[in-house]
Amino acid sequence: MNGFITYQLIAILAMFVLSGTLNAQDISFEASVDRNTVALGEQFTLRLVLTNAGMSGGKNLKLPDLNNFHIMGGPNQSTSMQFINGVVTSSVSYTYTLQSKDVGKFAIGPASIEAGGKVYATNPVTIEVVKGSSRPQQQPPTAKSDVGANIGDNLFLRATVDKSHVIQGEQINLTFKLYTRVSVSNYTVSKNPAFTGFWGEDVETPKNVALSNETVDGRQYRVGIIKRVALFPTQSGTLEISPMEVQTTVQIQDARPSDPFDAFFRDPFGRNVNYAVKSNAIKIKVDPLPAGAPLGFRGAVGRFTMSTTVDKKTGKTNEPISLKVSLSGVGNIKLLESPQVELPADFEQY
Repeated sequence: MNGFITYQLIAILAMFVLSGTLNAQDISFEASVDRNTVALGEQFTLRLVLTNAGMSGGKNLKLPDLNNFHIMGGPNQSTSMQFINGVVTSSVSYTYTLQSKDVGKFAIGPASIEAGGKVYATNPVTIEVVKGSSRPQQQPPTAKSDVGANIGDNLFLRATVDKSHVIQGEQINLTFKLYTRVSVSNYTVSKNPAFTGFWGEDVETPKNVALSNETVDGRQYRVGIIKRVALFPTQSGTLEISPMEVQTTVQIQDARPSDPFDAFFRDPFGRNVNYAVKSNAIKIKVDPLPAGAPLGFRGAVGRFTMSTTVDKKTGKTNEPISLKVSLSGVGNIKLLESPQVELPADFEQY
């Protein structure tokens, strides 16, 4: 753990209406495609997403050079809102249907847009066009589609560590991230991981999960850190961190009804579905401490520093002087003993 870190929680209360502007998080502009490899002549989707710029979106949208593709349709504009633990995220999407016309690798450069008085640019995207079929033809979803399977393709929980080979007592930072391409309105931890062979301490995370964008296997996800733990192995060998299980509430849209009167009575915001996700397990290789530990060693492994300060460097006889000794660093600082201070014989210690 990092010593002497003060955690501050800033709560921002925002009132909004559907047509208003939401400023819960920083504005971002991201580009993605539904797949990075397509067959010659095959169509694919380019999606530009402006996040947290309000439901009206931006202005002066400028596309990159698309001369390597045919523009078959677009832009189709849509808006959405996501509620996760009280944090509101708004997004405006601009979707284009493109068709490949040459074999090779092509870069789609940044698009730009004005929002909030600034100009934002997307990330570049690479498309590889190959001969023949790029993937099996998929059937369109129907009302009888497996809802759980559809959610499972777009929602998962991942556990990561900053190191997987350590010395006994060395700090490991464990992070659990929730990846989603669907609207998650709520989540609860249904089963915490087991830390057999470790001593662990939770690292405080904000109550309002901050979302970021990550690309996994060519697909873009909204990602939030839901748990962080500082672990310290108490024994050597190969140790395992068991999975964490999380119960989520996902908002989905039902398939288009065949009866137009059914559509009139449908909830325009869809319906909520409970869906459980489970993280991966992680194995950690722990080496024993080397022989020859110094006298008084209590198992603290890490990088620590000690500093001393006094409130004044000159004083009068019998006037108190405050001496402050500070320990900081990375590691299990609680295993360090209080430092022994040796003062000259002319000083009395209180």
